[in-house]
Amino acid sequence: MNLCKRYTGEKGYQAVAGGPENGLEQLKLDALKLTTGESWSGTSGAFEIALVILGGRIDLVSGDFACRNIGKRKHVFDGKPYVVYLPLESPYTVTCLENCEVAICGARCTEKLQPFLVTPDDIPLGVAGVLNWKRDLYNLIDERYATSKLCIGEAFNHPGNWSSYPPHKHDRSELPVEGVMQEIYFFRYNLPQGFGFQAVYTDDGSINETYRVQSNDAVEVPRGYHPYVCAPGYYGYMLWLMAGEKRGFYRRTAPEHAWIDALEIVEKKAHS
Repeated sequence: MNLCKRYTGEKGYQAVAGGPENGLEQLKLDALKLTTGESWSGTSGAFEIALVILGGRIDLVSGDFACRNIGKRKHVFDGKPYVVYLPLESPYTVTCLENCEVAICGARCTEKLQPFLVTPDDIPLGVAGVLNWKRDLYNLIDERYATSKLCIGEAFNHPGNWSSYPPHKHDRSELPVEGVMQEIYFFRYNLPQGFGFQAVYTDDGSINETYRVQSNDAVEVPRGYHPYVCAPGYYGYMLWLMAGEKRGFYRRTAPEHAWIDALEIVEKKAHS
């Protein structure tokens, strides 16, 4: 089982990760890269989608809904993104105003909702974890917004720090403790040689994978625990997208590591 997919960064539209091959029937990640003046047209099809502008500026038009001159950052380490949500069965056109790269996050659904734009001012800066599993977060699409299945965010790892830690999973329907959510991670680093390690494993050992991930790698998480660590000396970026039975962070920490949740509470109280 190969859960690590590679985005080549070529011009145009490219499917990156997701799909039924590894059990991600509900979730996919595609990418669009255009140079100034180019346009591309497509449709969301059976998916609700969110277009996260990784860098550059665009116009986007979908029927009567239009977002003009959006995109502020040059790259993912250059501030907060613009995000455009489109419901299923939405044709759309992207016109590049300044060399652009867009991550297209999709969740299969049957509910047709309304399109909307998320601007940098709408995105709060959050912090998760403590000590060497502390990371910065941008929640892009969460319970504040009306989507059917899709949740999206960005995480920024400091050198040597961990994410998705302590190890947790969301592959069993035991709400409100744990819900079934598929997930994809997409990575970038502040230097070309940057890297980290992403693990995906299950209690029964049916999945036990570890990948050295570099910029433009994506890792699929159909089930199981999925901790990640960024190599010392490098800053890591992670775009994460989830879809499943109920939106939200219904997850279960690995029982043998649950004591770390209590340690995090103690550490935060000590520094509050």
